Amino acid sequence: MYQVRQIGQQEAQLFKEWAAREGWNPGLNDIDCFFPQDPNGFFAGFVNDTMVTTGSAIIYNDNFAFFGFLICHPDYRGEGYGLAITQERLDYVGDRCTGLDGVVDMQQKYRRNGFEIAFNNIRFEGMAPTETTVDGHHRILDARQASAGCLADYDAAHFPARRQAFLQHWIHQPGTTALIACDSTNEDATVITDAKHIKGLIVCRPCITGYKIGPLFSDDFDTANQLLSSVLCRIPGQLFYLDITDDNADAHKLVDRWQMQKVFETARMYRNGKPQLPLDRIFGITTFELG
Repeated sequence: MYQVRQIGQQEAQLFKEWAAREGWNPGLNDIDCFFPQDPNGFFAGFVNDTMVTTGSAIIYNDNFAFFGFLICHPDYRGEGYGLAITQERLDYVGDRCTGLDGVVDMQQKYRRNGFEIAFNNIRFEGMAPTETTVDGHHRILDARQASAGCLADYDAAHFPARRQAFLQHWIHQPGTTALIACDSTNEDATVITDAKHIKGLIVCRPCITGYKIGPLFSDDFDTANQLLSSVLCRIPGQLFYLDITDDNADAHKLVDRWQMQKVFETARMYRNGKPQLPLDRIFGITTFELG
């Protein structure tokens, strides 16, 4: 008998293992960062106490949610189990605008559940040079030097919901580099308290293989390049991954600049509305699992 239920943080650690098996290369600490955003948003389907499907439905607020981690164990595919766990997640988020990143062969199925394509995302892979020169005119600071509220304000201009608690877990996870680009105002300030002084944000986290960059938000190409080079000089000779929005021409210019190669693509899809995002300032999305 197949049953779907919400699961706790310890059981949800299996999501990382399953995602790795699918070739999605999750971050080493992703579940621990994702779970506090919505502890009720992780679902699994079981056949006779054996986990056979996974899926998350993270509620950010009364208006927005995001789906991720839809995986069915290879031995149980074709039985309708994925559809059942998706229905449970739809019931959970209700009439909120809900996003997801759908791989190409799943997009038609998502359309049947009311999701429509907003834009495409593309994952690129690169190798950090053994030596990297950082060029640019902005001050580059540790993101932890921005107050939690200030960083959340900046992030909220690039994402459909405010996610202050998540960001603090995200930038403080082990092995992570998180940087902000700031203007020249108050050059002696050790804490940034006003988002108007932030011109870009980048987070680089360790994954099963190499590192992932995300988010990478920036006012322009030069700032994005300055932030990326500031990260790459910290991980010389390591593989790194960046998920760009296909509609951002400068993001394509950035991956060309660092000689990155396309790995695969997804479509950002929404149900119950479409958030208006500044795609020209989104050089790298945060994650395919949480948006």
